[in-house]
Amino acid sequence: MINIGICDDIREIRQTVRNMCERYSGENNVSFSYKEFSSGAEVLEYSGQIDIMFQDIVLPKINGIDVMEKIIDMDNIELVIFVSGYSSYYSEVFSVKTRGFIEKPVEYWNFEKNLRKVISELERRKIIKFKTEKGIVFVRSSNLVYIQTLGNYLKVFCRDKTEYIVYGSMKKWSEFLENYGIIRVSNSYMVNMLYICGWDKTLKPEKTDIKIHVGKGFYEKGKELYHDYIKKIL
Repeated sequence: MINIGICDDIREIRQTVRNMCERYSGENNVSFSYKEFSSGAEVLEYSGQIDIMFQDIVLPKINGIDVMEKIIDMDNIELVIFVSGYSSYYSEVFSVKTRGFIEKPVEYWNFEKNLRKVISELERRKIIKFKTEKGIVFVRSSNLVYIQTLGNYLKVFCRDKTEYIVYGSMKKWSEFLENYGIIRVSNSYMVNMLYICGWDKTLKPEKTDIKIHVGKGFYEKGKELYHDYIKKIL
């Protein structure tokens, strides 16, 4: 799931951007969630995760340039594509998070090109940071197979057979890692859906010899998440 933010003070333009995202979603089998903003102040007050922000420049009170200066230091907003009729502002909105500039009126070919580029970068960015006794380690989500509780620690088992003992609770990590397709299946285990061959009461993740029993309290939610995941990748 990619979280899309759309900031424009004109509702019709927000709807246009959303319609184009939905067209891209249908054509490319990508799942989006949406959050709309009618002002820069709303963007700066928002604490939820935004992976791609479509940001207007000319806004009442707080313009897009001022918003960009704040977004640079906001951990919850990843990348920004500006959507504006004022191309002369492009140099002013360039930043470490700026990834595109789409001129109004928006044409789908240009929109699709910019969106595809940013999604490709997000895919490459799916790196998870863990704190261990030996320091910080970075694990690509596609390499992580399962996570197991070990007392006050967690064991991260990877496809390449690497294992890490990391800090943090199962509850904390399960809430975070669900966005990466890694779901909690019992009190003691999280499993990457990428390595589940079919949903059952006992799971045997690929690349392992382990069998994981799905807890009663986790079965139905896990089944729903897994089936949604399968629909998106087929």
